[in-house]
Amino acid sequence: MPGFRIRNQTKNPHLRVFVSNYTNEAGLTAWFPLASDFSDPVECHWCRSGFELIVIDDEVGGLRRGWYLNCADMEALELTFYGFEKELGIEKK
Repeated sequence: MPGFRIRNQTKNPHLRVFVSNYTNEAGLTAWFPLASDFSDPVECHWCRSGFELIVIDDEVGGLRRGWYLNCADMEALELTFYGFEKELGIEKK
């Protein structure tokens, strides 16, 4: 399934994620809880096929950070969020 797999590797339980739907009009653009691992595709996978905006938000602390990333021509782009002051882990699959 092409798209993004996104997980939270912080200790903050209040994080949520938004993924745009530029390449999949049927894709939802609501805020969702940020999964802690990749075990459940329903919670961590967004089916997209190109450039999309991904935003991580701390709904309690008010912090927000975003990236514009391309997942075209690969099975999935695995994204690991380590914190607002750290680089996003990106692995092509």
